[in-house]
Amino acid sequence: MRNTIMSIYNDSSFDEYESLLIDLSDAIRLQDNHRADEIRRRMEGPERKLTNDMMERLDGLAADLYMLSDSELFERADPYEAVPGHIVVELRSAWESEDWTSVLTILRKRMPFLSAEHRAYLRAVAYDKLGQPGSAFRFMDYASHINPADQTYQYFALAYLNQSGNAESAAFRAGQQLDDPKSAPTVIIGAAATLVQTSRNLPRSDFVSRASRVIPFVTDILNNEASLSGTPREVIALAYVTLGFCLAGLGDFDKAGAAYKVALEVDPGNGPAQVALGTLVEDQEYTNSVNLEYMVPTTATNANLLNVKFELEKANQIWAEAV
Repeated sequence: MRNTIMSIYNDSSFDEYESLLIDLSDAIRLQDNHRADEIRRRMEGPERKLTNDMMERLDGLAADLYMLSDSELFERADPYEAVPGHIVVELRSAWESEDWTSVLTILRKRMPFLSAEHRAYLRAVAYDKLGQPGSAFRFMDYASHINPADQTYQYFALAYLNQSGNAESAAFRAGQQLDDPKSAPTVIIGAAATLVQTSRNLPRSDFVSRASRVIPFVTDILNNEASLSGTPREVIALAYVTLGFCLAGLGDFDKAGAAYKVALEVDPGNGPAQVALGTLVEDQEYTNSVNLEYMVPTTATNANLLNVKFELEKANQIWAEAV
C-alpha cells in the first residue's frame, strides 16, 4: 500500500534517486565497494532530470543516512544555537508549525542533549510527512534497533515499511511481531492491520487465512481493557477498523458495521472508520450477512486511553527530555 501523502515532488526520477541513495548507503555500510560503484553508475540517469530543489533535498538525505552507520557529520551551530534551550525551541517551533524541511535542517546541527534515537524518530516523522516513507522507515527502524523496547518505534517502522510499497517485507515483519509474546498491544494492533492491508491484492484464500489469523489477536486485546491503559485512541480505533475489515471480507457485515461504529465511539472523526462504514452501508450484500462466531466488543473500551496523537505524545516526551 503506497503512502497516501505524495512526495512534494511527485517525480519518478526523484523517487528512483532516493531509492538508489538508500541502497548506496547500505552498500557503503557493508563495505561492498563493487555494489556501491554499480549503484553510483545507476544514479547518473535520474540525477540528470533532477531540479536544484530536488538535489538539495536529496543531498540532505545523503548526509542524514550517515546516521545509520553511526558516522553522522554535524553542521556547526552558532553560539546562540549551541545553548540547548535555544535550539530546542527552534526545533520544536518548526515541528509544531509542520515545517518539516526546517526540522530536517535543524537536526543536522550538533545537539548532544538530543539522543540518537530521538533524532532518528524526529527525522523519520519529518520524512514521512514530506511523502518519503522509504527514508522514514530507515530512520524509524534505526531508532527501534537502538531501543527495541519502545513500542512507538516498532509501530511506526512497520507502518512506514508498508507505506513504502514493500508489502512482502511488511507482511513478514508483521507476522513476526504477532508471534512474538513480548509484543505490546499497540505493536500487535499495528501488525494485525499491516497483515490485512497487505492481503488486498492477494488471492481470496490468502486473505481468509490472514483474516482468520488476525481476528483472535485483535479480539483478545480489545476484550482485555487492563492491557489497553495508556494506548492512543487512534490505535484502538485502528484495531476496530482492522477487525471490521476482516469480518466484512469474511461475510459478516453486521459485526463489521458494529466494529466500525465502535471505532468512531473510541476516536470520533476517525477517517478510515468513516470511510469503511460508509462503504459497508452502501454494500448491496449488507442485509445478507452471515453470523460468524467471533466475540466482537460492541461498546467502546473504558480503559484510560490517550487523547493525544501517537506522534505528538512521543514528541512531547522528547522535548521534555531535551532540556
